[in-house]
Amino acid sequence: MRLLNVHDLTLRQFNAANLPKYAITSHRWYEDQEASMRDLPNGLDMSKSGHRKVKGFAEYVRKNVEGIEWIWIDTCCINQDNSHELSEAINSMFKWYLHAQVCLAYLADVPSTSDNNTFERSAWFTRGWTLQELLAPKVVVFLTGNWEVIGSKGHYSRSITPVTLNVGKWLTPEVSSITRIPQTVLDDWHSHQHFSANAKLAWAQGRETTAEEDKAYCLLGIFGVSMSVIYGEGRQRARERLRDAVQASGEQLDLTMDAPASQCISPRGL
Repeated sequence: MRLLNVHDLTLRQFNAANLPKYAITSHRWYEDQEASMRDLPNGLDMSKSGHRKVKGFAEYVRKNVEGIEWIWIDTCCINQDNSHELSEAINSMFKWYLHAQVCLAYLADVPSTSDNNTFERSAWFTRGWTLQELLAPKVVVFLTGNWEVIGSKGHYSRSITPVTLNVGKWLTPEVSSITRIPQTVLDDWHSHQHFSANAKLAWAQGRETTAEEDKAYCLLGIFGVSMSVIYGEGRQRARERLRDAVQASGEQLDLTMDAPASQCISPRGL
């Protein structure tokens, strides 16, 4: 696992034996604006929104999350040019979110903490990859585009957090209403075992991904299965392989439930 140091923005590779405590991030990508691994040695370009966002995550953790010096950001902690590494990362990603001390969800389209309707309508709730980023972590702290704390979801956000930071208002009931995901699952992923594979598939209805195959790949960790990542295989083939992997684990998965977004009710009618 490759992590980014919050002090000097350098990358370092860790294995399970020496993995430090880390914060993990969740965000929507800016098209052609994101900082990649190859950008870091040359310094971030502050004219690009995605580069400013990486710096913002590092600054936020450095100033607000006590005892954490490392963060994981998908855009620059994965070598996107290496297909083997990308496939391995996608299969491992849910575990990385699960083991993080805290997940920081940056909602760029929420300008302030004073408008609840803006939070409910954030496009963050309509994306495929953000589903695992919502479900897996012990606690998710939602931040505005100005890096203000909106609130948090998670069991620990109501009592003691794994690390010291401001988690704000407990938002699990509101997030459950937006996403139609049970509060028990939002607060503690381990309760997922009480829900069928088809129930979990329903949580993804209406969510979109840029790459059509990612509609299947973003669900691997949620179903607890692994499979090779083959961009170019198409949505249908990726879905069928996902179904086969889930059924090989002993559950049934009805793909007819995974209707196109135009036939689904998106969160809050978005």
